[in-house]
Amino acid sequence: LSGWSLLAELRKEDSKSKVNDTVVVQPAVMAIQIALVKLFEHYGIRPVGVVGHSIGEVAAGFAAGALTLKQAVEVIYHRSQAQNQASGQGGMLAVGLSLEDARQLIEGYDSKVSIGAVNGPEMLTLSGDTEPLEQIAQLLEVRGVFNRPVRVQVAYHSHHMESIKGVMLKSLAQVRGTKTTTLLYSTVTGKRADGKHLNADYWFQNARQPVLFTT
Repeated sequence: LSGWSLLAELRKEDSKSKVNDTVVVQPAVMAIQIALVKLFEHYGIRPVGVVGHSIGEVAAGFAAGALTLKQAVEVIYHRSQAQNQASGQGGMLAVGLSLEDARQLIEGYDSKVSIGAVNGPEMLTLSGDTEPLEQIAQLLEVRGVFNRPVRVQVAYHSHHMESIKGVMLKSLAQVRGTKTTTLLYSTVTGKRADGKHLNADYWFQNARQPVLFTT
């Protein structure tokens, strides 16, 4: 699909590597996740339930038996290619706040900043436009609240993903998940899923909606 070798990229020196580029890092993360699943399987260790975080939902779909390896590769390739089109349009900020406190914090930035990922009871990521995120970071610094910019090229799970909706729906139109063989939980809905939901629209929602890793 890509015309380049993932192994070759991983073996390059830091100065020459493109591993932090959106179109490389997403396939790299998925490949390592699936490799670990297969390694554990080799030793007889199999999951009772599976949950993925953002791009991790692709490997989770594979681990749960809902996606073949070929389908997982197609999803991660087209997902990363589409999201790369939104590169440089915003940023993300990790903050040590509860979901309720974060919602109150961004009330004045509704159209520019949103909840990107709920990672824990008091740890989440904001996503959106760079300038308001910087303002929020300064405010949290004054309050003594943990905050750190996330090193990403794309404002994942924000309004910046709306521009790539058409591309994602078209490029992933042939992808259809099947019923899982292992329990699978969605971080788009925060609920158990059967695997058949893994279609083009779901993968767009996976990129656009907040990650409900903790609900």
